[in-house]
Amino acid sequence: MITTYHYRIKDSGKANRVLSQMSRSVNMVWNFCKQTQQDALKNKSVKLIDDKKSGEKISIPYFFSSSEMDRLVAGSSKELGLHSQTVQAISQEYITRRKQFKTLLRWRGKKSLGWVPFKSSAIKIHDGKISYNKNDFSFWNSRELPEDAKIKTGSFCQDKSGHWYLNIAFESELIRIKRDEDKEIGIDIGIKTLATCSNGEKIDRPNLRKNALKKLRYLK
Repeated sequence: MITTYHYRIKDSGKANRVLSQMSRSVNMVWNFCKQTQQDALKNKSVKLIDDKKSGEKISIPYFFSSSEMDRLVAGSSKELGLHSQTVQAISQEYITRRKQFKTLLRWRGKKSLGWVPFKSSAIKIHDGKISYNKNDFSFWNSRELPEDAKIKTGSFCQDKSGHWYLNIAFESELIRIKRDEDKEIGIDIGIKTLATCSNGEKIDRPNLRKNALKKLRYLK
């Protein structure tokens, strides 16, 4: 199970400037992905694929795959001041959202809220700080990550007030066990059964008639 923790970055001074610069570089990569895809469709480029029903080759509009877009943006991280895993994460996010919404996505401009994605290999967390691309960012460690946390992905993101936040998505067996222990269940009162719990357990209705007949026989 994936869990995400959110932390406020101590973004006064240098941290704000560095993250803002990185977010502008992120926008450049995103807009490159959009422009590249837009040009391919404008030029009426097509891609040949195998039709699942007939087995024959058919042509479709050329939409880039994640691996194809990764190759196009590869090698740009140093000039952009981003980690190579971030550049890859941006292109993958663009392809994922394009497939999800089935349309070309919006440009990311100056008014877009800051966003810098990363993968686990791009960061190190220690003593209330996160190290990313040779930069250390302090954050308010409002809750510790579990001891067995396996970080998957994350991002720096900005709110409308200009404040920056750290998002960490991770897997943890300890979190899953605790949730199972704290889990509440709903109860639905029934007719044939006394109640049915949301976990599937059924509580049989007691046979009141049978019990009453036993008492009547005893009284006779």
